[in-house]
Amino acid sequence: MSQTAQHSELLSVVKVAEILGCSKSHVYRLIADRQLPSLNIGLGTRAKTRIPRVNVEKYIDERLTTPTKK
Repeated sequence: MSQTAQHSELLSVVKVAEILGCSKSHVYRLIADRQLPSLNIGLGTRAKTRIPRVNVEKYIDERLTTPTKK
């Protein structure tokens, strides 16, 4: 997949939760804590939250390469 195609793929909160193996509320918490950049498409109560796939991949990569504290 080209870099342009990766940037254009937007994932729903449900899909991101499936990828990360967590709940939708956890994904919303990551977004609120600015750990997972997202965007809203639309206005008001009908707005849809979408997360670029590259942001999800970056989030995963950062957790895989960061050593844990002992």
